[in-house]
Amino acid sequence: MTYVSCTRCGRPICAECMRPAPVGFQCPDDVAAGQRSTRAPVGALGGPAGQGRPIVTWILLGLNVIAFVLEGLPLLGLSGQGNEFVNRFVQVNFLVPDEPYRLLTAAFLHDGIWHIGLNMLVLVLIGVQLEQVLGWARFLVLYLVSALGGGTMVYLFDAPNASVLGASGAIFGLFSAFYLVARRLRADASGILATIGINLVLTVLIPRVSLWGHLGGLITGVVVGLIYTRLPSRPAVWKAVQILAAVGVAVLLVIVVSLRSAALT
Repeated sequence: MTYVSCTRCGRPICAECMRPAPVGFQCPDDVAAGQRSTRAPVGALGGPAGQGRPIVTWILLGLNVIAFVLEGLPLLGLSGQGNEFVNRFVQVNFLVPDEPYRLLTAAFLHDGIWHIGLNMLVLVLIGVQLEQVLGWARFLVLYLVSALGGGTMVYLFDAPNASVLGASGAIFGLFSAFYLVARRLRADASGILATIGINLVLTVLIPRVSLWGHLGGLITGVVVGLIYTRLPSRPAVWKAVQILAAVGVAVLLVIVVSLRSAALT
């Protein structure tokens, strides 16, 4: 049996067990140690390099679909006030002071197949790309904080008896963050800018579409998008700083809602 010295540790190992190295050979133990110490590659904004699995995007889509089923599958739109599930989680402004969770849960409800279909289509088309660039944690925070921003804007500026539902606030947040990320990566952002403009025009023209909800999500997405694209993303601790800053935006929204509720009582 022939023995060869490991280039890294110098131990004599049988030639058949050795692994080729850039210089000489390495034993299996040193190869494994080197693999453990190698850092996973990251993208320009600190997300995973390459085509990662957009797990959060698909989970969010699944939650929206499950909620739609629990609504009673209102393919042609909700009839009357909807069922007990809808009544429990839809945002109704005068109920928010006592049940503030409605600001977020309403973002998972939809009024008809076209409503959920269009929102989920955009979620997949844009969410997959954003999650791959930002990573799952920052993407999830972006989505939820944007949804909260949309609900907060409705609560602040719409009528006390206003009732809203849908993921559109979160989707508009993805729109604005996608634009900022594209600019940061020096990619062509004209397409998403046109998409934002068209959707804002449709928001004004189509009846029963919440202008405040869309604007709230859009503005919140800008704030979170600026945090993600202006603050450093490396070393890894800076991603945690970005997430904390984005969560701070959510905390600020909650404070604003609390002050508004206190003023109404």
